[in-house]
Amino acid sequence: MKKSTLGFMTLFLIVSLLSACSSNQSHLEAEVDQLIEKRLNQEKDVTSLANHTITDKEVFVILKKDGFFKTIAKNLTPTLEKEGYHIHIEYSSDSNQRTKEEIEAIEEAISSKAEGIIISPGDNTALIDPLKRAQDQGIKIVLLDKNIDKNKAEEKGLSSLPYLHIDNETAFYNGVKSLKNLVKEPTEVLMLLGNQNSSIAVKRKTGALRAIGEIENLHIGIMEDGLWRLTKGYEITKKAFSKNPNIKIILSGNDNMALGALQYVEEAHLKNILITGFDGLPKAKEAVANGNFLYTIEQDAKDYAKKSAETMIKLMHNENVPEDITINTHIIKK
Repeated sequence: MKKSTLGFMTLFLIVSLLSACSSNQSHLEAEVDQLIEKRLNQEKDVTSLANHTITDKEVFVILKKDGFFKTIAKNLTPTLEKEGYHIHIEYSSDSNQRTKEEIEAIEEAISSKAEGIIISPGDNTALIDPLKRAQDQGIKIVLLDKNIDKNKAEEKGLSSLPYLHIDNETAFYNGVKSLKNLVKEPTEVLMLLGNQNSSIAVKRKTGALRAIGEIENLHIGIMEDGLWRLTKGYEITKKAFSKNPNIKIILSGNDNMALGALQYVEEAHLKNILITGFDGLPKAKEAVANGNFLYTIEQDAKDYAKKSAETMIKLMHNENVPEDITINTHIIKK
């Protein structure tokens, strides 16, 4: 007798017993109906997978919980699934709990005997030990967006890992250089920096300063660390204009801080303020389309997804992969 037939017989026996023993018959029958429907749906799911390879090979994708990384996860999943891998996605919070959550996810990958980990590290040193344990278990690892400290990794015995990233310095430099033809007279700039403990933020700052140095009329009025946060972008912008009302351009290390700056500019009814972002978030693209941002620089999430999946597949087949893999960026203007 087929398992599905036995399952339905069991469910109908449950209905009979419950009907005899309970006064709340209609409620119980409804619950059993839900169980039957659930089973039917499960059988449909199995049927839909009939033509696909069933595998216990697992790749953990550990990323920060935001729209950009969700797009990466969404686009890399089909490529790896075609290769027979089950994708287990873990999103870490953008808070002081992020590192703890990422370590827990790595440990779960180890205990699950996963074959691969794709991760964007929230900390460049704290994850070295758990990643080393994963590597010792034969788990293939791909880093994206943020790297780990290479010197400390080497001290701990963690072999080099492929790292996918944009060229942050060049991308920010190119964005600021695009302002050259717009600046016809001496113009003061507010720079909203990303967290300066982050190598990414430092590289974006370096690119901005290099470009500003090459544009004769562009001068830094105020420069402050906004920690990547929208609220800090708002607060710094408000404080900056109270100190220096001559600011005409706001260069932001990411879209979130730029959106915070825009919020203040609109509340204060300031006019002719140019705001730039970085990351290509949907709200930033909307701000560009509406004329509220001059531009945002988009990291190509689909390119991240494509190249991280391809890199993982090559590692699984023991093929050589480059240690540094560059991802495309685009300046998005109206």
